[in-house]
Amino acid sequence: MANLPDQLALWEGKHSRGEHENLRHSPSHFASIAERYFRQGSTIVELGCGVGRESEFFAKKGYRVLASDFSPVAIAQDKKIFKELDIDFSVHDMRQPLTFSDSSVDAVYANLALHYFDDDTTRKIFDEIWRILKPGGLLAFTCKSVNDHHFGNGEQAGNNVFISDKGHIRHLFSLDYTKNLLAGKFRPLLLEEVKDENDGQVDSLIRCVAKKIEAGAVEDSELFDIVDEHDQPTGQTVDRQTAHANAILHRCVAVYVFDKNGNLYIQDHHSGLFDHTVGGHVSAGEDYLPSAIREMAEEIGINDITLTKVITGLYSDEQFNPEVQQTRQRHMFGIFEAQAPAGWRFKPNEEVSGLTARPLKEVVDDMNAKPSDFTPGFINTMAKYLELKSSPFKLDVETCRKNWGRP
Repeated sequence: MANLPDQLALWEGKHSRGEHENLRHSPSHFASIAERYFRQGSTIVELGCGVGRESEFFAKKGYRVLASDFSPVAIAQDKKIFKELDIDFSVHDMRQPLTFSDSSVDAVYANLALHYFDDDTTRKIFDEIWRILKPGGLLAFTCKSVNDHHFGNGEQAGNNVFISDKGHIRHLFSLDYTKNLLAGKFRPLLLEEVKDENDGQVDSLIRCVAKKIEAGAVEDSELFDIVDEHDQPTGQTVDRQTAHANAILHRCVAVYVFDKNGNLYIQDHHSGLFDHTVGGHVSAGEDYLPSAIREMAEEIGINDITLTKVITGLYSDEQFNPEVQQTRQRHMFGIFEAQAPAGWRFKPNEEVSGLTARPLKEVVDDMNAKPSDFTPGFINTMAKYLELKSSPFKLDVETCRKNWGRP
């Protein structure tokens, strides 16, 4: 097995010659995808920042950016060109421990920067990223995949590791390898293999956004922020069972997804009732929009899509009929809407067994006539949705509440 050549001279030459200068003010498509998951104003550590195109993007969005690269030439250029922006640039070799204290940063971002190392070094880097992230912190990265056109180019130096004729190292990731790197440390919010244009060529990439989980802790996806009736977090968290058993107010999201003809997709909920196209709880430390994006991917397999906010902070008391419902569930909803992408086809999965596209009027008419066929949360959000959209269709919520659970 070949020894991996040092990459510093190669990249110093590239930056000195300005080979990537055309990308300096053109952030990648992934930057805008990852940004949807980040909490506004948080601190982002960017690894392998190169010409600073992603650093500039995040800084202009209002994030505090701590960007590093192992090339002194690149960092000197970045400091000069982006001196007017609040970006802290530094030289750092990822093969060395990161210079941040434990659990100190909100997010780590690395676009095409983690695939230059052997397996042992790669795992140490992921361990370091996990160490510096706050509980629930986010890791967002892309890497070239094993289906990329670079696979097999040059001398093989390890499993899916190749050295090109010019000495360029590429460690190509598979989805399974990525899952293995994340296991026990991160929960994927987005994990996919895509074709993406980069610097004039089409690459095959692994894209990932993942949340740090604590070893031995309660699964953080099942912990929710407790909020007051003004939708403000109290600073306390609660698990699902406790929240639902004690009417503790916490957040949920609902997404109304329509087909090209304006029909609404409704979900066959595990309870046997009809529900929103996509819905779920907002995890502790998470905002409404990132939660909606995550649920879209998990439940119906749609990732890269624009969600339009309808409302957030909608109070929903879902105990319609105490004679039937043993517990009183209370949620603060964030409602979003979207149109399904052209060519998308729903595939039944562990989260959702079925979706049906129906005219909105038909759904509303059925809610009025047979409210017991629908989840209470869906009825509550539908009423507000119709109101905010100035819809001609009307939902009588009080009658629905009165008749829910009755023959």
